[in-house]
Amino acid sequence: YCVVCTHPLEWVAIGRCGHHVVCRKCMVRIRFFHRNKRCCICRTHCPKVIVAKRDAITDILSTLPLFALGEGRIGTLWYHRLTAAYYEDEKEYNAFLALLLRLEPSTCQRK
Repeated sequence: YCVVCTHPLEWVAIGRCGHHVVCRKCMVRIRFFHRNKRCCICRTHCPKVIVAKRDAITDILSTLPLFALGEGRIGTLWYHRLTAAYYEDEKEYNAFLALLLRLEPSTCQRK
């Protein structure tokens, strides 16, 4: 379950500290609306995260590019500049973009 909103986890944000207990909705709220790039667990500054399936986590952080020049597809990943988040899955990236349009800063409720 997400440590912020307590909803079941399917897609999680993983920072350089390796914690993977925050859902993508909470990641959006924290990183986009509040401009906070720290891990919710250990407070490590995570300049970039990757959003991956909870049950498919491996050593995924080593696959991240050193930097991204724009948004959208970068290699095999999709990138969003303002959240500094990479997505493994194009469908999930598009769902994230749609989520930005309807998520309010103070909520992390399912819609």
